[in-house]
Amino acid sequence: MRDWLPTNHLAWFLIDVVKQLDTSALHDKTKLGGTGRGGYNPDLLLAVWIYASARGISSSRQIERACIEDVAFRVLCGQDVPDHTVLARFRQRNRGAMAGLFAQVLVLCVSRGLGKFGVIAIDGTKIKANASKDQNRSLKKLRDLAKTILDQAAATDAAEDAANTPTADDDLPDGFEPGPDRATRIRAELDTIRAAIEPEPETDSATEDTTDAAVKQKDPPGPGGSRLERIQDGIAQLEAVVKAENDPLIEALQTRLLCAQERLSDLEAKQAASRARFAAKPNGYPPRENNGRWHKAVHGVAFAEANLARARERADRQLSGETESTGRYLLRRNITDPDSRLMHARDGFVQSYNAQLATADDQLIIAVDVVTAPNDQGQLIPMMANLETNLRRCQQETSRTDLDVGLVVADNGYLSNENVDAPGFDRLLAPGRGKMKDGAWAGTINAKSGEARSHAVNTMVTKLALPGNQKIYNRRGVLVEPVNAFLKDRRGLRQFACRGHAAAQAEVHFAALTTNLMKLFTAGLTAAPATS
Repeated sequence: MRDWLPTNHLAWFLIDVVKQLDTSALHDKTKLGGTGRGGYNPDLLLAVWIYASARGISSSRQIERACIEDVAFRVLCGQDVPDHTVLARFRQRNRGAMAGLFAQVLVLCVSRGLGKFGVIAIDGTKIKANASKDQNRSLKKLRDLAKTILDQAAATDAAEDAANTPTADDDLPDGFEPGPDRATRIRAELDTIRAAIEPEPETDSATEDTTDAAVKQKDPPGPGGSRLERIQDGIAQLEAVVKAENDPLIEALQTRLLCAQERLSDLEAKQAASRARFAAKPNGYPPRENNGRWHKAVHGVAFAEANLARARERADRQLSGETESTGRYLLRRNITDPDSRLMHARDGFVQSYNAQLATADDQLIIAVDVVTAPNDQGQLIPMMANLETNLRRCQQETSRTDLDVGLVVADNGYLSNENVDAPGFDRLLAPGRGKMKDGAWAGTINAKSGEARSHAVNTMVTKLALPGNQKIYNRRGVLVEPVNAFLKDRRGLRQFACRGHAAAQAEVHFAALTTNLMKLFTAGLTAAPATS
């Protein structure tokens, strides 16, 4: 087989790479023995999947076909063609290991000299979910669907119970009536049946495996579970969103109401004390009842009660499904993939996930994540923390000393006062859409007409005008946008193959590690240090 492919072919490179990785997490979930055919080596399947990802193939059936027809795939699988179900289950069972494999590949690339960390670009891209946007339902509709399914199940159970009611025809046959010797009669009948059957050939005891490894591993449940489970998951998510949006406001209004009631109680107590003193010793004018301060306190209590009642009524309407929005969030969930969200993209609203990437100055992917938030504004701080964690690991496991980040750049989607003032790496965030030109911001500004610029906008406009920052920021698109294109076009990740947030994270991590390995391969670097 060494003569089938040239020595510098990608397949040989991937075989060497997999040998360098710690794949114990994959071996832990592999069948080691027992009845039936032996399990495939997970290292073999990993190499096949990486090569398929490098070729832009994500279908397990296409990979199975390629293992028959394509020479490189035949080399990678050792001419032992895995079934498409084996390939699909391997990807499904090992989702949790993809983040660790990505980190190992990143360390491998950094140790071979890849990665220039003077400028790090962070960006988000929308990737379509394996679900239709027409399957989004409101909270009320989800509850109706769940009730319909449960009612249908109850009706089916009742019909089956009625159909299976014991009758006279269901009585035990003669000879099997209850009695102290019924076990003896049943045993005798079984002996008669066995005597009429030819004895089975003896089996080789050496081939029998009675160890725990002989127990067949059960496949994990599919992502999302049954339709009813997906609907119930969507209901739970929406109820959690409503509570998260309304509970803090309700608690604050309850505190205000308590304060207003305490002020009114204090005034009434003081007025009662004044009346008691005047009654005991009348002197001058009697105390004034219900003065201005008292009226103001009563009005404050009534105002606080009204605000609290409106907040509770609004929360009740949202929980009941009468209102389909909290003001910030649309109260809808997809019954095919409840974790996915309806997000705005170039071609309109699509059912998708938001993939976050941090790339180095040479387009090496340093950190990735998948979130369900449509907006990038809340992702800068988590991505910088993820970036710092991965770089710390690279520093610990390699001998390089040039892994300090100089500057983080991101577009205006990440602009906010919190992101500008947060501790961490020095950063340049676009104050709007556009780019720097002649030492000044030449694009739009993130500010509504007639409103003053925010602290974040003023800070970034001033910072971008400093010498050298114009050239640095204008390279942002060059650093990260091609990587987004690689993931979608070269890795075939325009749409996720599996459903669920965990599955989406695993697919992005796997596509990212494949992209990094392709950079290592095209750079002409080896998977292991050269031996003398």
